[in-house]
Amino acid sequence: MLLFLVLYSFVSLGQNNIIIGQVIDADSGEPLSFSSVGWVNQNKGTVSDQVGKFRLETLTEHQDQILRISKMGYKTLNFSLEEILKNCSLRECPMVFELSQTATELPEFTLEAEGDFKNVVWGKANRKSIFGLTYNPKDRKPEENLGREIGLQIDTKGKKIKLEQVKITLSSLQFEKSTFRVNIYTETGENEFVAMPQNREIFWQLERKNTGDFMLDLSEFNILLKGKHLIGIEWVRYEKMYGSGIISMTTGYPFGKSFLKNSSQNQWEIIKGAPSIEVDGAVVQLESN
Repeated sequence: MLLFLVLYSFVSLGQNNIIIGQVIDADSGEPLSFSSVGWVNQNKGTVSDQVGKFRLETLTEHQDQILRISKMGYKTLNFSLEEILKNCSLRECPMVFELSQTATELPEFTLEAEGDFKNVVWGKANRKSIFGLTYNPKDRKPEENLGREIGLQIDTKGKKIKLEQVKITLSSLQFEKSTFRVNIYTETGENEFVAMPQNREIFWQLERKNTGDFMLDLSEFNILLKGKHLIGIEWVRYEKMYGSGIISMTTGYPFGKSFLKNSSQNQWEIIKGAPSIEVDGAVVQLESN
């Protein structure tokens, strides 16, 4: 059962309002960090912090807006702006969003032998280019860009693949620390994707470095893919901004394509130029446990 009880308030700024809230587990009451919060397809979203709190701007005259809150392993909440305003004044609105866990059990597996491996690679990191995609556009505050995501589409061509590692190239990283989340999606239609259940979320913390290549080992997560998928690299947290706070991933523009989610709870859009994302996997024979 989904409950709607989040500690939450509106701070009125003329027609603009700032929603201040918290997301918690419906059973334990524990805060849910890095929950995705946003107005669906409105280019307005964010990610809750380490104690489940968030701030989100909206325009009160857009009564058809839908607020969506989601997190891996939990049922998604959807509320219209009209529903929210019925429960509060424009100035202050205490609430708490409680997310209920989903009962999803994933099969475990083990590799039969090292001899079963055959390495496969999708995409390419270390693209030398003056073109790039930014995680932190200057027209919005950094917290309003949390949840922005860049993706690489892959196709296993019917083979079972165990993901081994992911590499990216950033041409700029002007924060002391930045945390990214690696998301795996299954393609359900042309350029349509849904999040794939995983045993646990994958976080990737990068420390300040103006340019460079970064690699994350995925082998311990036992991610098995078959078919068409999207590997997304989502920005979810930052510490101490330097300069303009630019985070930019190089692209192979004008060749290839990238998938971009402009903000949390937005649809994916296609951008010309392949991203500097490289995914390594292995074709394997598996035994179910």
